[in-house]
Amino acid sequence: MPPSTGSYGIAATRRTGGVFGCVGVCIAVPFVVCISACIRVGPDFHPQHESWSEHWSSASIEQVTRQTAQPDVRQWWLVFDDPNLERLIAEADANNGDLKIAGLRVIEARAQ
Repeated sequence: MPPSTGSYGIAATRRTGGVFGCVGVCIAVPFVVCISACIRVGPDFHPQHESWSEHWSSASIEQVTRQTAQPDVRQWWLVFDDPNLERLIAEADANNGDLKIAGLRVIEARAQ
C-alpha cells in the first residue's frame, strides 16, 4: 500500500515522527522546563518589598499568632467534655496493666 493511503507501515512512521519522536518530546520538554528554573536572574535583581503585608490584619492571623496557654495534651479527652469518654478512659487506665508497666518504664528511663 502506498504511504498516502493511511497505512501504518514504515513510511507512516517516518512521516509522523514515530515512537522516538514522541519520546524525545516527552523527555525534552520537562528537561527544558527544569533547566529554565535554574537560570540566574542577574546581579541587579532585587526582590520586591511588599509594604501591605506589614499592616495586613485579620481575625484568623491574630488568632494563629496570639500566644495563649496551651491545653494539657496528656488529658486531651477532657476537651470533648463527654462523661462516657472520660469513664472509658478511666476504666482503660485502671484495667490495663501493660500500660502501667510501660509508663513505669518510661519514668525509669527518664530517671537514668
